[in-house]
Amino acid sequence: MKKNKSIHQIVDFTGKTLAATPFIDKESYFYKSLIYIVQNTSQGTIGILVNQPIINKEIRFYIKMHENAEEKSLNLNDIDTYLGGPVDISKALILHSNDHEADNNKIEISSDVEVLQNIVQGKGPKMSLLVLGYCSWTPGQLEQEIKDNHWFVLPSNNQTIFGTINRDKWSSALEIFNITPYNLSLTPGNC
Repeated sequence: MKKNKSIHQIVDFTGKTLAATPFIDKESYFYKSLIYIVQNTSQGTIGILVNQPIINKEIRFYIKMHENAEEKSLNLNDIDTYLGGPVDISKALILHSNDHEADNNKIEISSDVEVLQNIVQGKGPKMSLLVLGYCSWTPGQLEQEIKDNHWFVLPSNNQTIFGTINRDKWSSALEIFNITPYNLSLTPGNC
């Protein structure tokens, strides 16, 4: 008798956007959230929340470009800053457009201080978000949450991520794909 082997196939969600379904609890950290997936491998998944701005912030980074350099202050009060997720909120990342390639809908992620300096000086990428922290899932966790109707998996769209006001990002992402979230049912079956 042959043993029945279960083959677990990993779907790569890298570069996709997760939109929370209305079935996520209203008290949840992720209610109406929109998350750009940075990496999805057999080791787990990393994503960045793109619609939770940090309000009333006073953020100043102190940077050293190299060991012998003087420490410089970088004022970030005029840059849109977001809570990227509940993991490692002391880590600053820059989600930005790739203005140098033909595919101008491509999204890049960086932690390069020079990219941040260029953005502050108005010389950086045309579209960007500074995020503190990130979201993380263990292997198989995100796939299970998708099966449990917690997330819609959508293609990423620069206009939605960078060019839409925060309170409208979630609904805008769903509208692009003709998803009317409040007409959905938790119970499968015939209407």
